[in-house]
Amino acid sequence: YPFYLVFDGGLCQALASTSDIERSSWMDAVRQASYEGVRAELNALRQCIERRRNPKPNVDLHTWRLQQTHILDIAEVPLCEVSLACDNLLCDGHGRPPNPTLVVDVYMPSYKFWVQYGRTEIIERCSNPGFLSTISFRASDGLSGDTRVRFTVYDVRERVSHTAIPLGSSCVLLSAIQDSTRLRIPLLSRTQNTAGFLTISAWSLEAEDRGSSTEHTPCRVPSHTTSQVWSHRRSQSLPPRLGVKMRLPSQSELKLLFSSPFLQTYRFHSGLGGDICVHEYMAESRLCFSFPRQVLDVWIQQEKELLQEVAGMGELREPWHSRQVELLDRHLHLLRLYSQARENLQAHKGSLFKASSRKSDRSLEFAPINLHLQRMWVHNDTLNKTGFYDWITGRGVHRP
Repeated sequence: YPFYLVFDGGLCQALASTSDIERSSWMDAVRQASYEGVRAELNALRQCIERRRNPKPNVDLHTWRLQQTHILDIAEVPLCEVSLACDNLLCDGHGRPPNPTLVVDVYMPSYKFWVQYGRTEIIERCSNPGFLSTISFRASDGLSGDTRVRFTVYDVRERVSHTAIPLGSSCVLLSAIQDSTRLRIPLLSRTQNTAGFLTISAWSLEAEDRGSSTEHTPCRVPSHTTSQVWSHRRSQSLPPRLGVKMRLPSQSELKLLFSSPFLQTYRFHSGLGGDICVHEYMAESRLCFSFPRQVLDVWIQQEKELLQEVAGMGELREPWHSRQVELLDRHLHLLRLYSQARENLQAHKGSLFKASSRKSDRSLEFAPINLHLQRMWVHNDTLNKTGFYDWITGRGVHRP
């Protein structure tokens, strides 16, 4: 009862068994031991563990927006923005402090599940972390004052595999965060013991005045006639009250040339007497596919003109006739190549971005790879100075 193992390289291994039942069992065992089989079993085990951890797994914000066909509007003024810090987080059994990261979830009552709305960076070995990342809550995502917000602190044990254990969590209404500029709440573990405390500092933003300067100069002369007295700008790691209004930068012109923006915000103390607010943008270029089409139109027109010029020479004698035929074949080949490439670009739908994983895709060979904008907008609240820096990355193609 023979059977054969055929490998990708063409190598063939002949095997045999003493019965048909034994041969079938061996073949089933070999199929299950394949890479695809082991990978499928690993994914099934991961899904089983995830179901036991959380009967209703969270949906991340990007997936949620895709399901709702909602595109982030960077010009939208959020309901509020919060900065987060923890203190007195429990150490492990050996007295070592955790590697904390904070995950923020919001509950969507109409769909009856939680959406992972944001998360902070990981801080190494710290029981009193002050996170630089901030979270902006937006009404366009279906949030309101009655929205429940859950804050969960995890101890990250291994970064590569994202192995983490929950330390504690707390749930509050978004209206409670909006009403108090500084809120300190306990973090409860699964056994309902206090695992530490979470401090939430919230502030509202106002749209940037379009007439104000975006240079490294004050946007307006500060008024000294106000009688309102602001409290101290900073206390320990987070400001209890901000002495100036937080401004949302005007990025309305960005959508003219870029789409599908991604926004990450930060806030930290400069150490020189000022609080720094950072908005980091990433966006896809609308020219990623349209500009190569225009270039191909130019090349196609050039090849047509050259083809007509060579064909207009008439019947030539040898050896010029052979050279004429070679030129005609070359220009016809390039004309077909450019026309097919233009049709492929015109037929492309979806994201205006060609990832590096598609660099070997011949149908999009004329589209640049990883073409996107990265913008860093920085505002110093104390000095009331603003500046930004843009850089565009991408890899082009050469003309054949």
